[in-house]
Amino acid sequence: KIASYEVVHLPLLRHTARFGRPMLLSTGMASLGEIEDALAAVRGEGNDQVAIFHCPIGYPVPPAHVNLAVMDTLAQTFGVPVGLSDHTTGVAIPIGAVARGATLIEKHFTLDNSQHGPDHGFAINPDELAALVAGVRAVEQSVGDPRKVCLPSEQLHYVRGRRSLFVSADVAAGEVIRREQIVVLRPGVGLAPRYLDTIAGRPARRAMRAFEPITWDDV
Repeated sequence: KIASYEVVHLPLLRHTARFGRPMLLSTGMASLGEIEDALAAVRGEGNDQVAIFHCPIGYPVPPAHVNLAVMDTLAQTFGVPVGLSDHTTGVAIPIGAVARGATLIEKHFTLDNSQHGPDHGFAINPDELAALVAGVRAVEQSVGDPRKVCLPSEQLHYVRGRRSLFVSADVAAGEVIRREQIVVLRPGVGLAPRYLDTIAGRPARRAMRAFEPITWDDV
């Protein structure tokens, strides 16, 4: 792991890269050009096992200064795994980073927040670490599939909660269904409300009792 302060130390990066081990580069304070130079130094030694951390510097960093959107820029610009080296208090920001696509999380850890030193005050304790891991795992499960579909868990609510077209009074076979004889009610077992104007004025193909749903077979 290369700290943000060392990401411009190209001789160090080249020396480290020669070991052939995976490398993690923190990029706090670095420009895109400096990050590009750092990656070139590592890859120039034949080491392609590299990931980068977006790493806002501060002890702690206010949430408004984190700029998680920078992770998108890093991923699109350099095409390597991107994570967050987090210096905020609590666990909300790193969990949000995972939701935004972070594949790595680095977080300061302490057994006692009251200990002296620059990191202990904002570091997470064992209970917070457990909450962070649980939150990350939940977010990983929730990211899911980018296709917008009706989920299996929504099927019951799709029928029960959506509205559809019903006749509000008895209609004889062949009788024209008037607009005032159509109501929009739950459940969604008939035609969708978008077809209300299409159905109004059509003759019924069969006798219908009041508050029966209207389907295409009926008109």
